[in-house]
Amino acid sequence: MDGRFTDCRFFLKGATPSPGTLAALGANNCVFVEDRFQVQPSNAKYKGSEPFTGAHLTYKAQGYGGFGDFACLQGKFREGGSLPAAVAIHLTYFEKATKEVWVEHFVSKSQLQSDRDLPKKMREAIAAAAAATTRVADSFGHTDAYRKYLEADRTKESVDLQKNKRWSVAHHLDLMSGLLSGRFR
Repeated sequence: MDGRFTDCRFFLKGATPSPGTLAALGANNCVFVEDRFQVQPSNAKYKGSEPFTGAHLTYKAQGYGGFGDFACLQGKFREGGSLPAAVAIHLTYFEKATKEVWVEHFVSKSQLQSDRDLPKKMREAIAAAAAATTRVADSFGHTDAYRKYLEADRTKESVDLQKNKRWSVAHHLDLMSGLLSGRFR
């Protein structure tokens, strides 16, 4: 390597880069970005928990300079949207034993398209997310955003879809930074 990329970072998305690409760019200059969120055709289709990432545990050993994801969003922008039949909150958490990160989908019980009461559906999803605080084998890290969900559950605050998305993304970023810094154990 002739050192021409020493002050650069390359964000690589898609398939795992070839050894030649990593050698040319310098793996320690590369940040591998994965689209980890498994998008469903509707919110009602999300069920329970699923593995999300362990990249924070392996990126250094693989020689990468960093890792990334799109939080609980799909990596490709999609136009449109409509009034959802169900409301979903997608929150990442880590298993205390392994530090692997999972995503859990908290979906409203009300899922009829004809039921247009979004505040009620959001309260149902928030109540489900708040109930998860009692688990002992894993942790949501009690980020500022997660605390906002807990407070909204306690006060029955009205939370719109945009605020839910902002809180979900902020929670994921805070959780990952907390895991990297050792703030969450």
